[in-house]
Amino acid sequence: MLKKLLLVLLFFGLIFSPIIFLSTPSLLIVQSFLDKNKDKEWAQSWQLSLARLYITTFREEDGIRTYKIFLSRYPNHKNIIQIKFDFCMVLAKAEGRKQEAISAFNEFIELYPEHELTPQAEKKRDQLIYVSF
Repeated sequence: MLKKLLLVLLFFGLIFSPIIFLSTPSLLIVQSFLDKNKDKEWAQSWQLSLARLYITTFREEDGIRTYKIFLSRYPNHKNIIQIKFDFCMVLAKAEGRKQEAISAFNEFIELYPEHELTPQAEKKRDQLIYVSF
């Protein structure tokens, strides 16, 4: 019980006092807690929040790793299409991830050819392809 309380305080601390709680050890504690509780309903939103937190704090590699964890654990999430698109965009902006981003966009386009985000995915993929030549 004490451990859960500590982790809840840590999670809310990420929101209210990021300077203190954005240290690598603190975030690793949160990830470890999520790993142990991955089947809990709330774990999905926490995992996604952690991935987005990494991205917004310029920790792209940690964010990409955390997004990959989310995508592998929760492939049936209600917003999975938007989340996959967001992940593609993260890869497109990350240093040295151009080919991985192109592959991710291709997979997105193949999986969701009629989705409203597909034209944006095609445009971004094409930009990445043309820039690399």
